[in-house]
Amino acid sequence: MDTSKKELLKLLTQNTHYHAYQLFEWMLDDVLADIIGQRKKFPPPLEAVPAIREISGCYAKCVKLGREFEDILGDVYQEIAASSTQKHFGQYFTPFSVATLMAQMTMGDLRQYQSDDRICTVMEPACGSGAMILAFARAAMNKYGPDILPYLSFTAIDKDSVCARMCAVQFMSNLFVHRLTLGEICVYSGNSLTFEDFKLIVHASKPGYTPPPADDPKKLTQIRSAALAKTHGEQISLF
Repeated sequence: MDTSKKELLKLLTQNTHYHAYQLFEWMLDDVLADIIGQRKKFPPPLEAVPAIREISGCYAKCVKLGREFEDILGDVYQEIAASSTQKHFGQYFTPFSVATLMAQMTMGDLRQYQSDDRICTVMEPACGSGAMILAFARAAMNKYGPDILPYLSFTAIDKDSVCARMCAVQFMSNLFVHRLTLGEICVYSGNSLTFEDFKLIVHASKPGYTPPPADDPKKLTQIRSAALAKTHGEQISLF
């Protein structure tokens, strides 16, 4: 873990007034509020705000110093779980190096989308911290340059609302900090097979492009198809 991530982890775990998990969730909400204006219905106590702002600023620094679409929060989140006496999460995210290799293997030729002015849809029905789709975005950019990103649409879902927000924060932060334009990003929390407790976290698209609404029946059908495919071992689904 690099120095900037260690600094972020320290701020989360060495606070004497609040648990690291609670601070982590507040930080996610704070970043989403800064970028897309999504305010939490029940905000944190006022006395916690300075600590939350410091943590959010440290995360922004990590994004700025890191490479585009790096999975920063997945590493930090797992460190919090590993050092906790509660250990009730039982979640293990795909290492980013593995996610990158898998993205490169499944990417195919994306130039066809540029030449035909179409959108390539990538769906991840159990996104965790977003490592797989972050790796796909980076691999695509490294191979074709940032001009490929406006032709990519990412849809991510996770049953754990913290993971869903983590994925949304990482994508939106990278677009904002590195000044990148993406075709579309749509993140939900909930069950991608049954749509139980289904909730939209973020839906944003490039200027001039109007994607189908987040509750479009065709999109929901694609999500369920991607979830079924993943149960058979497929990690990234392209449509």
